[in-house]
Amino acid sequence: MTVTSEHQTHIHHIFYALCRERNWSLGFPTSFDYGYLDADNRTVQAQIILGQGKPTILFHPMAFDECQGYLVKGLLHHELCHYTLGHEVAHGPDFHKLEQEWDSYMLFKSETVNFARTLLRRRARYVLTCHACGVKFERSHIPVGRLSCRGCCEKHSNGEFDDKYNLHIGVVSMSES
Repeated sequence: MTVTSEHQTHIHHIFYALCRERNWSLGFPTSFDYGYLDADNRTVQAQIILGQGKPTILFHPMAFDECQGYLVKGLLHHELCHYTLGHEVAHGPDFHKLEQEWDSYMLFKSETVNFARTLLRRRARYVLTCHACGVKFERSHIPVGRLSCRGCCEKHSNGEFDDKYNLHIGVVSMSES
């Protein structure tokens, strides 16, 4: 999913600021596409996808809300370091050297650690649905074993467990939580 125009404008300003700070000539921010990672992602904060066409930089959608000023800028900086050095360098010594040369690196690291904690604390909610009658239940834990809809079993199977009325387990997106 592409970023909102507000986030895109924010990213463009940050891009130009980083290029000035680092004396980088990476072209224009429009040389890249920007998008969002899955909102339910609990580990990856940003990612660059290199390949055919424009490189795409994906951000966790919550990064824009949690930002104290350095998170989104640091995530963009991190991904631009990957772009500058190429994927084969990964997170090796050359990558760390380039990333840590940025004056605001420690401020970014502080925010990214706090953001990682925020993401890890988020818990999914599960929805149990009976496809026969449409009843839904929300739970914070995945139920163990097979469950059937009590109402349907009582109504159609004399109160006996019946596989025809198994509850189907779905997840409410953490972005909706």
